[in-house]
Amino acid sequence: MPGQIGSRILLVALLTGCVGSVGPARQGNGSAGAGTGGTGIGPTGTGATGGTTVLGPAAGRRLNKDEYINTVRDLLGVDLSAPADSSVLIGDEPATGGGFRNDIAALFPSSLRTNVYETVAISVSERVAWAGRLGVFATCTDATATCREGFIRRLGRLLYRRPLTDADVLNLAPLFDLAGVDAAGFQAGGRLVLQAMLQSPHFLYRLERLDSTDATSGQPAPTPFELATRLSYLLWQSAPSPELLDAAERGDLSAGAAFQTTVVGMLADARARLGFEGYAQDWLQLYRLDTRTSNPQKGVTDALIGEMKQETLRFVDRVALTEKLALAALLTDKKTELGPALAAVYGLTPSSQGFASYDLAQDPNRIGILTQPGFLILRTAPDQATIVHRGLMILRDFLCAEVPAPPADAASKISMVPANLTDRDRFALHTADATCKGCHDAFDPLGYPFEPFDLAGRFRTKDDFGNTLRSDGQVSLDSSVQTFKNTAEFAALLSRSPTVQRCFVQKLYQYAAGRALEGDEARVIDGLATQFSNAGGTYFAAATSVAGSPSFRAMAPVK
Repeated sequence: MPGQIGSRILLVALLTGCVGSVGPARQGNGSAGAGTGGTGIGPTGTGATGGTTVLGPAAGRRLNKDEYINTVRDLLGVDLSAPADSSVLIGDEPATGGGFRNDIAALFPSSLRTNVYETVAISVSERVAWAGRLGVFATCTDATATCREGFIRRLGRLLYRRPLTDADVLNLAPLFDLAGVDAAGFQAGGRLVLQAMLQSPHFLYRLERLDSTDATSGQPAPTPFELATRLSYLLWQSAPSPELLDAAERGDLSAGAAFQTTVVGMLADARARLGFEGYAQDWLQLYRLDTRTSNPQKGVTDALIGEMKQETLRFVDRVALTEKLALAALLTDKKTELGPALAAVYGLTPSSQGFASYDLAQDPNRIGILTQPGFLILRTAPDQATIVHRGLMILRDFLCAEVPAPPADAASKISMVPANLTDRDRFALHTADATCKGCHDAFDPLGYPFEPFDLAGRFRTKDDFGNTLRSDGQVSLDSSVQTFKNTAEFAALLSRSPTVQRCFVQKLYQYAAGRALEGDEARVIDGLATQFSNAGGTYFAAATSVAGSPSFRAMAPVK
């Protein structure tokens, strides 16, 4: 596209609210529905339920890379997941605890992203099919204002995830003047409108009104369209479908049976698999395997890393979605799917057909997600896995606990401990230092069960120095000291732990909130954990509890 027209498109995006100038805060979006109209200073985003302060999910979050790719594919039929397209988009890194890439603190705008979004918008607008895709938003193709406005409103409702205002239409309509007055010109103008919409903050950010109220109670609340957006990005990791927007317009997302039916239907939809995988990748930080470097000397090849991520995703999909087991089964299930490289790590015969199913019932050293190589290698150094790395992973991912950052001299202190000892013995000497003991006592025992597994996830009985490796120990869990003889017993302890059960819900709650937890939200999570447990402890129970909670329907905190 000529640079002059590209500049005009960017100008229109600026007029509708430049992506580079919109920060992750609440913005007026002119949404119809429960809103009262206008923008400005609104409610504080808090309320009270049973004496508990209720805070809603963060508003103004930018779509992260995966959400952007899914949204463009689902709404426009353009697949940006291939490396040639995906590499253009900038990835996201978590900015706060929990590893969630959808946290608002990680989603600030930048001039570099603004340029990237312009490039991608041009590409998408040129590649999207007119027949059966973009053309469905046009009931006519003449040069009349009515014809143009109808196209803008129908397309905009889907991309902005709400009905357009007259001001939105007024800003976008002049783009048709750049393209001509015949049918071909209408199509060209429609593609220019699409370019502008894809660069607008109303597409790139999940904006919410400051002043909307619930139509029934009159209390501050997100609009039905905003609630539909919250639901779709939580359960599908993508934008609301036309049907979900219709449900919002009908009032079906009001609290009650109709809302629950909508949530259940969304979880039964094929898009729920992608939504769950998006959540699982953030909760377990599996996305880190995408940039993990190989280490052939340690047996970690690129092929093995690729299979690691696939094994864990296939495993969590089967347990949580296909078989709909309690999430505790993630820790104890003995079946998995392995590619050839991983099968060799497990000491099994590789399948000539690629990935194949294996029953590990006879292997005492493999159980659930905790002994999968992809999980064991996460967040370790490129050339070394330690009980510290793995213990911290258990502490953060399954116990929802944290410890302070290590002191600046921690690395130098551990370097003074003899290297030819087992990890267990090395860190036992290290924690003789009182400044290190408190934190290491919290996570070292959680790493003991994994000491026999090397960097690539192979089980061994001796280390490189000939030291015998152990997997027994004791941990302080649920206000008592509990002993385990091996990794399987440790996994069983975790699977029965009320703390772990509560953490399952807390992780999904924080993912839905898109921000760090605040105030007395621990009380909210306590209530959700009870619902989750009573409903069978499945992912579906967690998702329906979180989506149906007063917090999910509350106004976002205003910063």
